[in-house]
Amino acid sequence: MGLIQSSGAFFPAAELQARWATRVFKGQARLPRREVMLHDIGLEKRMLRQIFYASRRLTIQVSSIPYKDQLAEMIGCRPHLRRLFFRDPILALKCFFGPCCAAQYRLMGPGAWPGAKGAIEDTYRNEMFPHVERRNKTTASKGQTFIKMLKLVFMFVTVATLNELSQDLQGEWDAVVGWLRAGR
Repeated sequence: MGLIQSSGAFFPAAELQARWATRVFKGQARLPRREVMLHDIGLEKRMLRQIFYASRRLTIQVSSIPYKDQLAEMIGCRPHLRRLFFRDPILALKCFFGPCCAAQYRLMGPGAWPGAKGAIEDTYRNEMFPHVERRNKTTASKGQTFIKMLKLVFMFVTVATLNELSQDLQGEWDAVVGWLRAGR
């Protein structure tokens, strides 16, 4: 598992691999016959040679979305966009036209997650504006505001006192330097 070099995000593909392997280990899914697997491997290799640059380093390259769709189809969790369109057309359009995210493979089928819809709806904002500060919706109480103001006044008084003290010390330092120079 995880032995791929995906053209997109690695972890969603690895998660789908793990979900498929888990279903096989539990006996909830079966591997295809050996001949079918070898035939698929040959087809996949020919297709990948046409798409990707031939290199010794890129031997395990896969196209991200078709690979994840293929795994999801075997698991039974690939989103059925036509069915989804009649249930929730906005979500179906976000799945089809929006960025492909791992939560799309948690909408239906084995391992469905109730929070998948919310994750898909937030994906565009999270990917396009990842560093935009999210506002905290809690408001400060009057006691908290008073304490903050008190801290601000304390800091101002401390800075003013240190400034005056440094000016006094500067005057004394100048006197010492003058005395030392006069003694030479």
